Amino acid sequence: MAEILSFASMPPPMEHLDAATLALREVEALRAEVAELRRLVQGPPADSQALPALDTVVQRVAAAYSLPAHLLAADGRMRSVMDARQVAMWIARTGGGWPLKSIGRALGGRDHSTVAHGIEVVADRRARDAGFRQRTNDLLRICFPPNGETP
Repeated sequence: MAEILSFASMPPPMEHLDAATLALREVEALRAEVAELRRLVQGPPADSQALPALDTVVQRVAAAYSLPAHLLAADGRMRSVMDARQVAMWIARTGGGWPLKSIGRALGGRDHSTVAHGIEVVADRRARDAGFRQRTNDLLRICFPPNGETP
């Protein structure tokens, strides 16, 4: 019994503390990211007329990628077009809160599951790539300017 009590009072191994510290830092970074996104988006306006049209979001994202907007709705898997299309999906959902089905319709009649996958791809990349996260935050700000400003 004494052995068990002495073992229970031992501090945890350092690698466990290091892993816990790292996990806490990641949680804090994610909380900061969520706060930043909330600040950028400030929730959907009460007046739905204040939201830009979905095709306006598509046009702004396409322009940021130096692509014609119709390519985002076209068939094809060219990497630059797919990246822009997926970012448009993420921005439309994050900034406008549009349903997946509506986003898919605006982007060439894509299925809601394709839209969900595109949003997930962007979210994963944002978690790994600070530069991409900043660019998508900037685009979110362009598509949904704070306080109703015009871009």
